[in-house]
Amino acid sequence: GGSGVGQFNNPLDVAVDSRQNLYVADKVNHRVQRRSSNGVWSVYISLTNPPSYYDYPYGLLVDSSDNLYVSDRVGTTNTCGVQEYDPNGVWLRQIGSQTNGNLSFPVGMTMALGDFYVVDYDRDSVSGTPMDSPGTWQILATNSVLSNPCDVTWDPAGILYVCDAGHNRILGLPMVAGASAGTNGQTNVTWYGAGTNVL
Repeated sequence: GGSGVGQFNNPLDVAVDSRQNLYVADKVNHRVQRRSSNGVWSVYISLTNPPSYYDYPYGLLVDSSDNLYVSDRVGTTNTCGVQEYDPNGVWLRQIGSQTNGNLSFPVGMTMALGDFYVVDYDRDSVSGTPMDSPGTWQILATNSVLSNPCDVTWDPAGILYVCDAGHNRILGLPMVAGASAGTNGQTNVTWYGAGTNVL
């Protein structure tokens, strides 16, 4: 590993935007690097890029507007969460924190039906919040179902899939529009694959 531009130290995730720019979460170097469509590397976001970026980037997600979302694990109450940047690397907002969304170690993220979902490795949880007004979080599953979840994705057929690493399985959650605002905990949620692997 290395710390120069185009070098990495424990890279953890990648994402690609509509312009074929490649983003890499360069964890130990505390930054996100970008490789342009013509092959030029640059530091897109770094620890010295306040007010948004603080510690270890883990997960990356690009939306339809080419905004980049970075899940960031830090040791302080208010900065742990997901940071959003525009295509030029300008910080837009933070989604979630330890006090808003109960995030401690956010990793994988996805968007579905107008909602934003994130799995938290330490909290053993998957949570959702509306994209148009993030801040009202609903926990869809906790440690009674999950153990060290590490990623989440959305199937257009209507299933939210979660990598349940601690239980060595993949779980699927049938979703409907607005589901993140309708269920707190897993009382009314039916998980596929609770006893066996889905895939």
